[in-house]
Amino acid sequence: MNFVSFLFTHFFIMQPPSHFFHEKIVSRRYFQCETNFVSHAKFADLLSHWYFKAKTRFENILVQKTAFYTGNTSVKKIQKSKKSKNVSLKSKFAMAGVQRNRVHVFRLDSRLRRKWQCFGNLAPSCVCSPQISRDMIQCSQSDSNINTVIFMQVYISGKFFDKDNAKVSVFDHGFLFGDGVFEGMRSYNGKVFRLREHMIRLWNSAKALMIEIPITLEAMESAVYETLKINDIKDGYIRLIVTRGIGTLGLDAHLCKEPKIVIIADHLALYPKEHYEKGLEIVTASTVRTNPSMVSPQIKSLNYLNNILAKIEGHQAGCVEVLMLNTKGEVAECSGDNIFIISKGTLHTPPPEAGILEGITRQTVLKIAADMGIPVREAPMTRHDIFVSDECFLTGSAAELIPVVKLDGRLIGDGKPGTITKKLLDRFQKETKK
Repeated sequence: MNFVSFLFTHFFIMQPPSHFFHEKIVSRRYFQCETNFVSHAKFADLLSHWYFKAKTRFENILVQKTAFYTGNTSVKKIQKSKKSKNVSLKSKFAMAGVQRNRVHVFRLDSRLRRKWQCFGNLAPSCVCSPQISRDMIQCSQSDSNINTVIFMQVYISGKFFDKDNAKVSVFDHGFLFGDGVFEGMRSYNGKVFRLREHMIRLWNSAKALMIEIPITLEAMESAVYETLKINDIKDGYIRLIVTRGIGTLGLDAHLCKEPKIVIIADHLALYPKEHYEKGLEIVTASTVRTNPSMVSPQIKSLNYLNNILAKIEGHQAGCVEVLMLNTKGEVAECSGDNIFIISKGTLHTPPPEAGILEGITRQTVLKIAADMGIPVREAPMTRHDIFVSDECFLTGSAAELIPVVKLDGRLIGDGKPGTITKKLLDRFQKETKK
């Protein structure tokens, strides 16, 4: 009888002594093990405990404690005894101990990995899987023997799933046709910036598409904060998606009975830091902004093909953002941001009728400018107006506020981020901390 079979027979099937179990077990909300989760966690705890006890005789590895903890109690580090200085922990594989939704990875040998595989679904995959996805690895501690792994949790219609298991049906019309709406939001120090404004726009977009969101606005706000909390994110980016739901391969929307809600919280740096310090260079895309008479630009829908085609042109030109014109040849917006210019001390931006999405950050900047006594003008704009302006910048929830110093090879102003742009950025950053 091999070692693992011995453990399974004597300490899992038979009732083990109570002192073998630790009172604190990982909260089940952090992992999607729907049945017998506590038994699985206890078994994995017991397995690691007795494995290390046996390993000590052969490799002289002393483990003070190997257990699962929650809250502020961290998993104890594996320590080498005096006789095991030649044992390289770096060359060994992994077992996981859980601290809330963080996993500290210790190195173990491949023999245990193979033995643990034979247990299949008897224990949580985070403990027994021989493969640890690189998507999970977020950072490393100073101790080279320990990595901190964060399992991203995605909210899908009332339940949380880890990243690899966060799935929607291929028959969902959001997947088939881009039939749905979304919002992109920022959180600062645990508070979502302009959350209510984002919720109102989401509900308006869904109403325009005749999608009935299955929960209340307040419940949606609570779900957003719960997603941030479970992922331990204070400063991050939130993507909230509502699809029409599962239907057929046809276009009939009435066959989709239950809209699907997805909330993803993550960290996002849309542009490198140097772009905020030195400014962007952008070009004008040949792709024209969708005519507002076709689909209202105020609907923030999942169908972003118009913007994506423009973005591709920018990438081919070596630029991270592009300017889009409307069917009249006037400036509309960029592929993912609203655009502003400053000319003779006045702040200019295209009006909603130019075919733009009225961004939440755009509205915030307009209010900040008014509070600072800067004249504001929403009026049709041409590329020439940008060429001869003193300053230019873009706004968006993901981009925040970023300067533009060149358009189609022409320097804007002196080719550096302008004074008023910097003042507006400073005030905006203060606004996010309120």
